[in-house]
Amino acid sequence: MRKSVLKLISFLFIALMVFSATANAAPNNDQIYRNIENFENSSGLDMATLFPEASPKLQSDWEKMYEDYTIVKVQKTEMFYQIDSDNKLVPMTVGQVKQNTGKGQIGTMGVGSNTNYGITVYVTTAKSVGGSSYPTEWLLGGSFQWNNTPNLDAGKSVDAFVIGWHGGLAIKQNSTSGVVHYNKGDTYPAVVTITPNAGVGWEFNEAIDKTWPAGNWYAESGSFAVSIIKNTTNAGNIANAIAQYNQSYDTKNVTSLGLSLSATGGGFSIGWTNTTKVNTIPAYTDFTY
Repeated sequence: MRKSVLKLISFLFIALMVFSATANAAPNNDQIYRNIENFENSSGLDMATLFPEASPKLQSDWEKMYEDYTIVKVQKTEMFYQIDSDNKLVPMTVGQVKQNTGKGQIGTMGVGSNTNYGITVYVTTAKSVGGSSYPTEWLLGGSFQWNNTPNLDAGKSVDAFVIGWHGGLAIKQNSTSGVVHYNKGDTYPAVVTITPNAGVGWEFNEAIDKTWPAGNWYAESGSFAVSIIKNTTNAGNIANAIAQYNQSYDTKNVTSLGLSLSATGGGFSIGWTNTTKVNTIPAYTDFTY
């Protein structure tokens, strides 16, 4: 059994808008490509204005999710995938993205190529403005969008989306929500794991075999949210939050990743007990409590 764990490291977003091709100033061509943008405004951010390229379904999700909340921080993380010789969806490196960009094959969201698959993950922290009964309340939101849906064989296994946080804040009762938008309809995945004061995880099929003559369903986008609360006034302590898409690709018929979530020390960890290989697309932000 193999268990993979991702650790968050405490950090602060200082700039209102930061752009970097990867986490390093001069990335190695062999590194996995990540395009990251950060936004912050204590007076509020509008997702539709920031991300006009997002699908109408995501725009609608955001309008509903953030009713009675003001978004103060957002991170957008973008990665690209390609199907390898074994028909597995694998992440592209910095060098591969550079090469494809030079050929004009990757544009905004990867549009322009039927062999590259761009995925964008958003994470937000939004403060309550609707008269919460708790002195401290935040809504942590996460969304994803594929620019091009993988074929059935490459994308048939279960994927997962996780929202996690540090700081020990409790989950507000009945506040979790999740929706996945397929090209032919929506599903509302149930929470498969919930760790009090730490995180929530959902699982869903990246592609659904509907059997001929019915057309297959392919996940195009989705949104997830949880409200966290504390019974004391916000003291200004800083805690991290993460929204992470977990994309399984090694085994074609995974029915569950076996997620495990925990918050210890200064970070948050995500693990899975299934032996399949999983690519992670994380986006990070923080909040005060």
